[in-house]
Amino acid sequence: MASTVVELSGGQEVEVRQLGVFELDSFDPDPLGPFTYMGHTLGQGDVEIEYDGSKWESPPAKPENPDPEERSPEWFELREYEAYYAWIAHENKRMAAAAEFHNEVAEHILSTCLNGDREKMVTEEDWSLVHSAALVPQLTQEDVAAALRITFPGYV
Repeated sequence: MASTVVELSGGQEVEVRQLGVFELDSFDPDPLGPFTYMGHTLGQGDVEIEYDGSKWESPPAKPENPDPEERSPEWFELREYEAYYAWIAHENKRMAAAAEFHNEVAEHILSTCLNGDREKMVTEEDWSLVHSAALVPQLTQEDVAAALRITFPGYV
């Protein structure tokens, strides 16, 4: 595995091991997709509909009648109100899952890529340098083209 020497804010240097290409696959989160609910259309029957609550400048008002007649204007208002707050709960769950994933990755980097030099990091800039050095560089089209030229000389 490749490693890089990084100079931290205190002037100390640490060796940072670069993660393997597939090393973080074990941390693959089961990402929550967008919030959806089941709706009914005349042409397609039951369909899954994606709900985007960010379109609201302010939350929809709670209808006064908690049990309106089906398909009445109040019924649609109540459905929109409930969908909005279900979307809020879903988004909170998504953000918590994303934060947990990033914390697991950070802990993995700190425990496996620093070779016991974890205590030398004291600032956010130190963490940023270590994090950047540990991550696998982003693959570019030029990288792919170069690999293809080496693998298939004369064809690419």
